[in-house]
Amino acid sequence: MAICRSLASDIEAFVNEVRGKIERRTVVRLANEAFEQGTLFTQADFSILLNESITTIGRYIKQLLEEDIIVPTRGNRMDIGPGTSHKVKIAELYLKGYEFSDIKRNTRHSSESIARYLKEFARVAALHKEGYSLGQII
Repeated sequence: MAICRSLASDIEAFVNEVRGKIERRTVVRLANEAFEQGTLFTQADFSILLNESITTIGRYIKQLLEEDIIVPTRGNRMDIGPGTSHKVKIAELYLKGYEFSDIKRNTRHSSESIARYLKEFARVAALHKEGYSLGQII
């Protein structure tokens, strides 16, 4: 009897893992299609479309960010909400050694925007290295 419960638990975990991977891919696809059509979805939009909680959608987006996949949502493109800023993610990708063209493709930002974010990042990093405080830099 314990073996059956263990097997059932393993099967349920596997199904949930596969379902999560499929839903993460769906979030990326929907977000990119919406972006290409000139709009941005919120996490609430994804929640409705996928019949998942906003918490689950947020977890999916966080997992994708950890894989260096940026999902163009209203929150991260407009720098609203508690998520990681797209500017921070662009700087992280740059520091990880990603090519400029890869950053552009992954983040779906213009060359001008990426160059501006990296220039600002370099300015802040240089001033910090010279010993300026955060208050003096900003």
